[in-house]
Amino acid sequence: MGRSQQHTPFPLFDYSGGINTKFSETVLAENEAVEILNSHLTARGGLEKRRGFLPYITGDTATTLAIVGLYQFLRTGTDYVVRVENAKVEYNLAGVWTDITGAVTVSTTASDRWVFSTFRDNLIATNGTNVPIKWPGTGNATVITRAIGGGADTIDKAATLVRHRERIVIGDVTATESAVQTRYDSVIWPSDSGTLDTWSAAPAGKIHIDQGDGDSVTNLQDLLGYLVVFTQHSLHRVIDHGVTATQDRVRVAPVGTPGRHTAVVAGNLVYFLDEVGQLWSYDVRGDNEDAVTNLSINKIGRDTLTDFVSTRLPYAHLHYDPRRDEIYCFLSQDAATTT
Repeated sequence: MGRSQQHTPFPLFDYSGGINTKFSETVLAENEAVEILNSHLTARGGLEKRRGFLPYITGDTATTLAIVGLYQFLRTGTDYVVRVENAKVEYNLAGVWTDITGAVTVSTTASDRWVFSTFRDNLIATNGTNVPIKWPGTGNATVITRAIGGGADTIDKAATLVRHRERIVIGDVTATESAVQTRYDSVIWPSDSGTLDTWSAAPAGKIHIDQGDGDSVTNLQDLLGYLVVFTQHSLHRVIDHGVTATQDRVRVAPVGTPGRHTAVVAGNLVYFLDEVGQLWSYDVRGDNEDAVTNLSINKIGRDTLTDFVSTRLPYAHLHYDPRRDEIYCFLSQDAATTT
């Protein structure tokens, strides 16, 4: 018998040059792979096709005005999509839009973006211009119970809100007290514990965040039992505001966020954009600057044709997709762009 023949493996493909994003496959070196489009690399190195997009609701909006509020209202046994547009509040169920505006007043200004939360099967929302509203899932939306301390004083406006420790907390608040309307732009104001919209008078009510520094409260987040308070240029952590005048509040770092939708919770971290468009993360278990990390050297919003437009940043929107563990940023590049 003759000797067995030895075979040497011959590589058909050598991708040691890595993935390249050049404009044409014809300019790639032989050891470079073309960029894989519309696919994800999984945590274990596998390849997964992107799922793409399908229409969730096909009902026509029947208007060319901007939608300034969109929220998935998960109520016991029912999943609503709620939107605000054309001076109306509407919900969608089974593909049909139903007007629930009722007697509430809704601004048509595109910059009056709404912030939503869910509390004990109630939707609550605010936009900084109109009286905050609530909707229990039936009938029409109504304004919140505005009375402060059960008297004649009232809550009139709030720029942002969040559910925190069995209460609603509003920020950048305008209130009428002793017949005088005042905007407390650096104030957060919690509802009484266990209530949707019952508001205590001072000192148990409004909490000042660096009063007098000229900054407004722009964003509120709830995570791990902490209330995270952003102003335009600073970040704060409230451990427990309780129902007394004593507040346990820490000013964490001199970096803030410019808008109502420019911060998002993902896992145990809060991710946020700063005033120039850089992305940061904050670990709420820390009470100093070591817990804050700058994640981007580049500023979100730049392209090859125009400089970064900081005036559009307050209207940026961060969104977290837990299925992909990815954060998306939606940002208009200039004043003429509304997408």
